[in-house]
Amino acid sequence: MKKKINRDLIGHIAGGVMLVLTFTATAEGDIRTELDQYFAPSILKGEFYTADQIVLDGVTYTRGRLEPQAGQDLTLAVRRLALPHYALEEVPLLVEYLLEKKSAQLRRPLTEEEKREIESGVKNETYTADPAERHEDEAEAFALIPKSVEAIFERFIDLDNYDEYPMPEKKRYFKQSEEISPAHLQKNHPRQAERLIAELTELGIFPIPEGTYYQYSNLEMDKPALFNTVRYEVQRTQEPVTRGQGAEKIVVNNLPTVRSAWKIEDRLKDHDDFGTYGAWINSGYVEFQPYVNAEGVVFDGPGGFSGPEEPITSVTYHVYTAFHPEDSGADATRFSIDERVKTLKFFLKNIANFLRQ
Repeated sequence: MKKKINRDLIGHIAGGVMLVLTFTATAEGDIRTELDQYFAPSILKGEFYTADQIVLDGVTYTRGRLEPQAGQDLTLAVRRLALPHYALEEVPLLVEYLLEKKSAQLRRPLTEEEKREIESGVKNETYTADPAERHEDEAEAFALIPKSVEAIFERFIDLDNYDEYPMPEKKRYFKQSEEISPAHLQKNHPRQAERLIAELTELGIFPIPEGTYYQYSNLEMDKPALFNTVRYEVQRTQEPVTRGQGAEKIVVNNLPTVRSAWKIEDRLKDHDDFGTYGAWINSGYVEFQPYVNAEGVVFDGPGGFSGPEEPITSVTYHVYTAFHPEDSGADATRFSIDERVKTLKFFLKNIANFLRQ
């Protein structure tokens, strides 16, 4: 059964008790803008190009270590944010959960003062001082993949086949994955396609704007079972890269860059076929850009700038997840911080190796 939101509670919070809800709820076409309101800034690519290395937890990732080697697994630099900020849509869910939990512990309804104390704690992000008690995880990864930007993007946006991600020991995080579009519904659900297309048209999902994609998936990471439909928004730009600093600085302009940001599609959270279960937040963004080496050579393959025949793409992958603490055993706090970091690194590394194929 899906977790329902207490609409009265949302109205109470939105009435002014929770200042965090003054964040701007963005319209379709602005997912990245919305994520930037609570995501930590992505810093790994900038550090890599400025210092020719990334230092994380005492480990140094040099260019030589990150540059792909034939016949070897990719090396990723991954950082986990210890205490991420709450997402806009997460706040009422978290407050409701904490109110219900506290009331169950006390075996009585909460007083108005007790409710305000919990709400204030979430607003100020002080309801727990221990990062291990947070249900959220935010992580950023940086990798160099020996493939062109367009080839990697085509692999990334092949939303029907995420359940083919190769994992060791026959483990697959994506148990089910399918793109949601009229054509894909007719292919994957021929008997229900007419009904589903009508329902999603009524909800405003169809017609789909250019550069927008939808994906329904069943994702399992160390026991939690998550079901959700996310909306991807893709942007293509030309961006500069600055390598080094001072007298050694090299600026390469107009690099073709592809970005994709995603979040759970609110209009489908309660849908019978493509609804959300177990996940409060599943958001993130990726950036694909040709790699620039220490001499300023662009590795974009034949027909590009001045690079060699084999292209290499720099990939930034930034994710934020929050599980419902009780749905499908998705209580992230039962894992130690080390275990959660290990899972995040393992997951991101396998995504990178999938994109490499």
